[in-house]
Amino acid sequence: RGQETTSKLGGSRAATLEFLDLENFHVIRNAKKRLSEASTLEDYYRALHESRWPVYVQALISAAKVVADHLDRGDPCFVHCSDGWD
Repeated sequence: RGQETTSKLGGSRAATLEFLDLENFHVIRNAKKRLSEASTLEDYYRALHESRWPVYVQALISAAKVVADHLDRGDPCFVHCSDGWD
């Protein structure tokens, strides 16, 4: 996977790198598609479990909190994600 280096961002004194381990766009898109294809409530609950949608939403919210905490402390943030997420 591609990544930034702290040397390009002012060095380790100016920047730290945090990987927030989010799935890529294609995984999330496929999970959402699976949910939208459910035709009954039972299908929806099955799709919710099988697609891992709640796991992905929770991971995204957790990642957003990490960024928000940095911003709240006054840290500049550069968010970079794979496959067009940024």
